[in-house]
Amino acid sequence: MRLLFGLFLMLLGVALGRAVQLQVFEQEKLRGMAQDQYVRHIEIPARRGDIFDRRGTPLAQSVEVDSIWVDPPCCPT
Repeated sequence: MRLLFGLFLMLLGVALGRAVQLQVFEQEKLRGMAQDQYVRHIEIPARRGDIFDRRGTPLAQSVEVDSIWVDPPCCPT
């Protein structure tokens, strides 16, 4: 029992030492890594693929525009 208790205390000490190392000594390095992960802006250009019918006629295509607008019917039924 004493051997098992001593082993348990040793493992607990190792875990506590690692926590202190991360929180105290490597704080700035880890803070920089976290900010780089969340603050960095990366623009990922995405283009949708065209949709064709079985004869190869395009049904829908991506078109680059500056704005989009819709002209709905004036009186819904």
